[in-house]
Amino acid sequence: MHGILLAALAAQIITLNAPNELMVGEAASLMVTEGGRPVVGVDVRVSGPVRVRGVVRVEVLSVREGAGRAALVRASLYRGESVLVLDEGADGWCRVTTPVGLGGFCACEFLERAPLGQPLGRTDEAGRLSVSVLGIAPGMLSLSAMRGGEELARAEVVVKPFEYDRREVVAPGIAYRERRVVKGADGPFTFQILEVDPRHPAVNVLPVRARDQAIGRETVSGMARRLGATAAVNGGYFITTGPYAGGSQGVFLSNGEVVGSPAGSRPRTALVFCSEKDDVERLEFEAVGYAGEALSSSGASARVTGLHRARGAEDLIVYRPMMGERTLTDGAGVEARIDSQGVVLDLADGAGNVVIPRDGYVLSGTGAAADWLRGNARPGARITLDVNLKASACVAPDITGGGPRLVRGGKVDLGEEAFAHEKVRHPRTAVGVTATGSLLFLTLDGRQARSSGMTLRELAEEMIELGAVEAMNLDGGGSTAMVVRDEIRNSPSDGRERAVGDAILIYSVATEAELERLKSRIGQTPLGKRELPEAERGVRPISSSEGRTRGWN
Repeated sequence: MHGILLAALAAQIITLNAPNELMVGEAASLMVTEGGRPVVGVDVRVSGPVRVRGVVRVEVLSVREGAGRAALVRASLYRGESVLVLDEGADGWCRVTTPVGLGGFCACEFLERAPLGQPLGRTDEAGRLSVSVLGIAPGMLSLSAMRGGEELARAEVVVKPFEYDRREVVAPGIAYRERRVVKGADGPFTFQILEVDPRHPAVNVLPVRARDQAIGRETVSGMARRLGATAAVNGGYFITTGPYAGGSQGVFLSNGEVVGSPAGSRPRTALVFCSEKDDVERLEFEAVGYAGEALSSSGASARVTGLHRARGAEDLIVYRPMMGERTLTDGAGVEARIDSQGVVLDLADGAGNVVIPRDGYVLSGTGAAADWLRGNARPGARITLDVNLKASACVAPDITGGGPRLVRGGKVDLGEEAFAHEKVRHPRTAVGVTATGSLLFLTLDGRQARSSGMTLRELAEEMIELGAVEAMNLDGGGSTAMVVRDEIRNSPSDGRERAVGDAILIYSVATEAELERLKSRIGQTPLGKRELPEAERGVRPISSSEGRTRGWN
């Protein structure tokens, strides 16, 4: 009977579950499963001063029968110049875990090994055994699940040093940098940084909306992949719940069209994408003004309080086709449907959720604004709508809200924007400009053992350390995301990438062939209607030296 059981187990699928990467000093659990059932687990923490390749083997030896509740577990360790073996209580350790009634074996093999081994003892009633015995240096770790000399499953794990700073060129004009530091007793802090040369002829930077609409959510990686971007980070704050989820909580201008207005009366810093001058990308940081007014043919005016969001008690809100088919409102207000010439098509009083004209918009009011519509927006009347965002620094086709400002003139400047999260350590996303004009896009991991996150002041100081003379904060927390070449480079605090309202896309279009492929890819989206500047001026070929990708250094 025992032999039949073992044969049946052997026929089931063996898997080895392991993380994609570890850091020196960080613990990780490895679990071998058979037919979906845990068989043996190993917890390892890597530490040591040398860089080697090694192999950790996790092997199931036997299935024990009887009433015994402790499983015998042994570990054989090998050590040489490439391995650090530590005693109990030291910084490195290997913990073997088996379910009650199973025997287990953990062996670690490394290059230039010399035999050294010791028994670990017995597991407790829960099948756990914790003894500090092993440290492993940074490098590549190959994990194998073995039985009787046969490898049943394998996983590769990158082991990173505790502190590091690596940089690689990922495309002409775009470099990616990964940095992990400890500052005194604080940290660790893990950053991902995009260094972008705005003067490079291949480079374009622009903000986009999730699903190309005023509301709705999409992951940053989804937007980057769908629109063919080389790299991307998340953008500004957005509405997280309700029918308008994904809508901007601050200002947003897309190709000259106002999509989002300020949330509340406080001025918030915004990222202004100035029109290119001499083919150079230019970003500015300023508190962007908003003005909205509806004017009737009789001369009566009313203030437009916002766009593409829920109505409050005394609101006049604009809903345009880029929001969707309907206004999603309740019946507590008045809604005028207006065509592209400003002619009122009809007026709905107490109905709500009206259809938005494809070539026009809807004015939706409550309170005094509803009374204004009743008196001035009868069918056939004319309404002039004036809604705009004003950036004093430049002529800007695109603006993304955010805040607060972090750096002004090379010094920390958080202003008076009063963000509630200012003094709490969180994951962060920021953008900055250096003294030489280079653009920095930064994400910071947080809310996890490998990176604690930062306060806004700490983030501002880090941006200055990286060379920023001007910088601002974007949305953060679980929204923080950086994508490079279709790969998520940060570690999202939710454990997975969050769908957000908008993103900032960074393009490197170095050849005519790349441009044609990109135009074909995005031709059916609104982005395709606002051709990247290279489409107008042509793209010069990039030399091999300019386009060369550099590895870690």
